[in-house]
Amino acid sequence: MVNSPDIWPTGAMTSPHPVGTRRRRRRSRDDRGVAVLEFAFVSVMLAMFLFGIISFGVLFSVKQTVTQAASDGARAAVAAPQSADEANNPNAPVRAAARAQVANAASWLHTPAGVSTISCPEMTLQDGKLPVTGQQPLGCATAVAPCAGNANKQCLTVTVSYAYASKPVIPALPIVGQLMPSQMISTATIQLDGVSTSGLVQ
Repeated sequence: MVNSPDIWPTGAMTSPHPVGTRRRRRRSRDDRGVAVLEFAFVSVMLAMFLFGIISFGVLFSVKQTVTQAASDGARAAVAAPQSADEANNPNAPVRAAARAQVANAASWLHTPAGVSTISCPEMTLQDGKLPVTGQQPLGCATAVAPCAGNANKQCLTVTVSYAYASKPVIPALPIVGQLMPSQMISTATIQLDGVSTSGLVQ
């Protein structure tokens, strides 16, 4: 049997299409790189979206707490012993009872540095807001005045504010933080049956 001469050039059997193979390998690496970049981009966007949902959920919870605290404070004042100087004395029993109940209802919020329990000190409204800060994030404004619907009776108005921008419950992302309100504020009013417009206990 006569051996036939080699019909392939030297090295042709080991790599018949070297250029095509390299192109396919390069394209495969490029596809993997693009997939990694797409996954990273989608993951970051998804994480930001989920964190935004959590942030607004917490924001809504804080708003509900502030609203409920104002209502609870007003209701607690009705059961407190009433004095003749409620309108002029922020530390009178009715107003003090309201602030104590507000602090209790909002106890899960942040407390100031070095303070073991949260409080709601009496503050003065300034352009519809309270001067709450990061050091004192929760503030109250209580006022006793003749009721709007019945001038012969006195009503207690309790305004509660929380400095959410300077004391957020959870840190906010840069973009999400710009959408957050600076303060959470709520007001509740209730009639005090025991105090007349003359300031005398009935």
